[in-house]
Amino acid sequence: MKGWWQQLRRAARGEEGFTFLESILSTAIAALVLGAVVVTIFQFNMLTRRQSAALSVNQQMSNLAVMLNHDVVSAKEAAVGSGGQELTLQLVSYAFNQVGEPVTTTITYEYVSTEQALMRTVGSGAPQTVARHIQDLRFGLNPVSGTVQVTVTAQIREESLPMVLTFERRPAE
Repeated sequence: MKGWWQQLRRAARGEEGFTFLESILSTAIAALVLGAVVVTIFQFNMLTRRQSAALSVNQQMSNLAVMLNHDVVSAKEAAVGSGGQELTLQLVSYAFNQVGEPVTTTITYEYVSTEQALMRTVGSGAPQTVARHIQDLRFGLNPVSGTVQVTVTAQIREESLPMVLTFERRPAE
């Protein structure tokens, strides 16, 4: 009852409002809640960036596998050079809707370590980037079976993702 009377007396004198201590406490509580919200948003942002980077690298590795598979299966000859960082394929094809001699096309895959990228060059054309974020890449060739093995280490932010891809060439005709 005494608290009610004091509030009435303060109101009569025009002393309404918060005390300094109440203001400090409410500011501290608001700062804690705001800090928790900011930390949560930051962590969500970091997780989203990490997942986005992983998705991008996985998509690039998938593209690399599809392109290599198409070219290796179609290749008549294959050779590995530059210490395992270059793969040269000879593809034989025929012009569409024309009778004539087959056309041999050279496709070269080269790992460029300074750019951490795998480049693909068709004939004497300009190189195209197949995949990026590659820490290391080595081509291997089994001359007996014609199998091409690619050992790739992709980089997702600070983590390394090693993988081995194996491609079977068509048997020689």
